[in-house]
Amino acid sequence: MAVDEELFDEFRVLLSNMDALRELSDMEALAVVDEIARRFVDKKECVWWWQSLKCDSVILPYGEADGVALLGELVPAESKIRLVITDDEPRPWRVFEGEARKFWVLFRKFRFFEYFIASEDCRSVIFDTHHNALVAAGSILEKARCLAGVP
Repeated sequence: MAVDEELFDEFRVLLSNMDALRELSDMEALAVVDEIARRFVDKKECVWWWQSLKCDSVILPYGEADGVALLGELVPAESKIRLVITDDEPRPWRVFEGEARKFWVLFRKFRFFEYFIASEDCRSVIFDTHHNALVAAGSILEKARCLAGVP
């Protein structure tokens, strides 16, 4: 099955009203997803990559609290990030890029969907899981450990 096209249609409508956010081409998206997989994922055929990480990670459960606010604590608002929308479906996935703060605004306008974000250089990744938890890996690991209270 593929990711819900209605979700993308709604996302694109809101995206068109926000400057400095864009959808990557299919080729660009494939390159970003492949780079993230190369760096972080052991079993690339898995849908839930956060369950198959080949590196250290930190789980930050947020339960009924505000997961977007927690993302904001991890990622500076002005950071340029890449958003990969998976919505619990296998690849191919669509990728969007832009300023983190603008994505935080968009997230609050949608139903929950599963996604992950990566830094522009793909050196850090944060998954928002259907278990209402963030899973962080890569260069963001120390900051995530501090937030989680993990030494």
